[in-house]
Amino acid sequence: MKIHDATYKKMLGDISAHGGNHADRTGTGTQSVFGGEYVYDMKDGFPLLTTKKMAWRSIVVELMWFLRGNTNEKWLSEHKCTIWKEWATAEACAKFERKEGDLGPVYGFLWRHFGATYKDAWTNYEGQGTDQIATLSHDLKNNPGSRRLIVTGWDPKVATKGALPPCHTLWQL
Repeated sequence: MKIHDATYKKMLGDISAHGGNHADRTGTGTQSVFGGEYVYDMKDGFPLLTTKKMAWRSIVVELMWFLRGNTNEKWLSEHKCTIWKEWATAEACAKFERKEGDLGPVYGFLWRHFGATYKDAWTNYEGQGTDQIATLSHDLKNNPGSRRLIVTGWDPKVATKGALPPCHTLWQL
């Protein structure tokens, strides 16, 4: 068993033993533990689970989309990743008064232009807001022991304006 699987199984055991049941937007419910933290040493390899099927290609495509600062679902579809498709329909986007395919201020925008004013998926935001990925990259090279190697996807001003509120709100290296 890989270390990542052992950590995952420990997490599931913790949630099973101590978790509370909560309603969620999908109607299936969630069992969770508030404030749980699981640490993975990247020296041991990428923490991908082998205990269940993972859509590796979609994971990589979606991450590249985030890192590009993109919020247009069309790029994902062009790269055969359909994970965001249901939130990019004309009907879903109309709820936010956006054009089809415009997912709003989701991860890529927040990671690359935090604090900028979101207009639409086709606007060039270069130089606007805080580029958290560039800051993280700089700090990893120049101060790798910092406790502030953090990227956030949570901006209360826009949390309800994206196609979905961010699920993974924060990560730290």
